[in-house]
Amino acid sequence: MGQRVVKSIMTISEFFNMGGYGFYVWSSFGLTFVMLVWQIIQPLLEKNSIRRSIVKNYARRGQRQ
Repeated sequence: MGQRVVKSIMTISEFFNMGGYGFYVWSSFGLTFVMLVWQIIQPLLEKNSIRRSIVKNYARRGQRQ
């Protein structure tokens, strides 16, 4: 009987390389992460802009009256 050697532990380099597809995999993960963060930040920026606009409109109305 021959000895069978099973290599089950992958190195960090092999993990990040992913059989040659690492660039595509990790760039898609990165882009997805950036878009998810943007989905959180963008409404907050929009809310602040709307608040500033409302405050400005109230100030203008107060000056007219």
